[in-house]
Amino acid sequence: MKISALQIMDNIENGQFETMAETREDKQLEQADYDAQAGKMVDFIVDALNSGRLAQAQFAVTGAEPITFSLETNIINLPFANWKKINNFFTDEETPEVNVYFEMAADAINVSKFRIDELSSGDEFVEQAAQIKTDLAKLMPEKVAFVKENAKVLAQQAKEYEEARKVLEANKKAEAKAKKKKTTKKATTRKKTTKKAATKKTAAKKTVKETK
Repeated sequence: MKISALQIMDNIENGQFETMAETREDKQLEQADYDAQAGKMVDFIVDALNSGRLAQAQFAVTGAEPITFSLETNIINLPFANWKKINNFFTDEETPEVNVYFEMAADAINVSKFRIDELSSGDEFVEQAAQIKTDLAKLMPEKVAFVKENAKVLAQQAKEYEEARKVLEANKKAEAKAKKKKTTKKATTRKKTTKKAATKKTAAKKTVKETK
């Protein structure tokens, strides 16, 4: 299946694509549920590709760490939400092959909270549908477990960072306080004692009586 960049942007903008979405709570899910969900998603995309239409299949898992899995058909590894960026990579007239992309959105999946990977071309997806169902059914519960564990790691890192920040801030305040307390030594002024000039006592002149 091929489609022009102009056509795919127009279709996505106007909502002209097949879509399915389901939501389940993680506590209720067992492997059999993931198997069934993977089968639904893959079959939905296969049917859309066979009919020459774009498609999006989503499965949202709710719980302590929500995560949404999506399969989307596109000509580049961009989610439908970013369709306006498609013309940064293609001219309007180019007609690339449609591929199928697997997307994950969760707070603890990575720094950007989103990941997208190319699974295969549209034609290969149809041919390898059975294997893709198996792979997807295995991958989804693994990623649900991953985001739960990674959320704990990120929470611990955030806690350690906050503690370190508080210590650093306290140290800075202590240093600033110490600088203010530092007083300049007062210059000690000596009292000047002016010595009084010693006054010489004039000795009384001895008068010698002349004895005649």
